[in-house]
Amino acid sequence: MRLKEFEHGALAYAAGHASINCMDTTIKNLSAAGEGLASFVQLIALKPLASESQLLQAADQTINAFLDKSNFVNQPGLEFLLRVSGRKQLAAALDLLQVREGFNDCVLMACAAGGPNAAKRAFQAACKSLSFVEEPGLLAESARRNQAFLLQAYGLNKDALKVASLEQLVNEKIALVSLES
Repeated sequence: MRLKEFEHGALAYAAGHASINCMDTTIKNLSAAGEGLASFVQLIALKPLASESQLLQAADQTINAFLDKSNFVNQPGLEFLLRVSGRKQLAAALDLLQVREGFNDCVLMACAAGGPNAAKRAFQAACKSLSFVEEPGLLAESARRNQAFLLQAYGLNKDALKVASLEQLVNEKIALVSLES
């Protein structure tokens, strides 16, 4: 698990694997893990993520959107999905990021405006309830392996990689969602 603080909160996160038998149960377990501790707890597909900085930027944007009252939706977890996906339509964000029943390469995260201890405790509770297995280095490996998918998913041109890294290009793309709010 990695723990990063930003201006108005903290994010505890890790890439790994989760086997999901029932989506409804998984959603309830995630909600229960964060109750009273975290602004949101999320489990998202790994393939559409380019970097850790994408997660951090989207988490920071999410907390700031609620503080500034510039959020698109009323639930922080759903707001995060919009921002990390670079989309303004929830259905499109869910289509890109949603884990499915069965075995998933994914990222589990807990974001807390209350600080790092709250984020860490919510993350640990979610890990336990999901039988999540962390695999260090999986996010970077996935981003390298799925470069073509990431370019397509974020509407980026391969020629842009000549002037900026994929991480920079995706972060720029998701920053545009924040500017549009």
